[in-house]
Amino acid sequence: LKRYPTKRRLPRVIDPQRPALTPRRAAFLVLRQPETLNTDEQQLIEGMVKQLELATAVELAQRFICLVRQRQPQQFDIWLACIIHET
Repeated sequence: LKRYPTKRRLPRVIDPQRPALTPRRAAFLVLRQPETLNTDEQQLIEGMVKQLELATAVELAQRFICLVRQRQPQQFDIWLACIIHET
């Protein structure tokens, strides 16, 4: 009967350099200014947008944060109409 060392380290399953994409982190990335994203973060957003279920939510969230940042309250009704139309 062959015995294996019991103190052998197992390989890591996740890359410690890349944090997990949690809902909180995904929302944070989507709402950040595009010019502040690094390549990995941009790829994560591109991956989210490729999923039909998330594409509309990402687009609407980014449009909303743009309205807030640029202080365009007159555009809110147009943005809201887009949401009603999408649902």
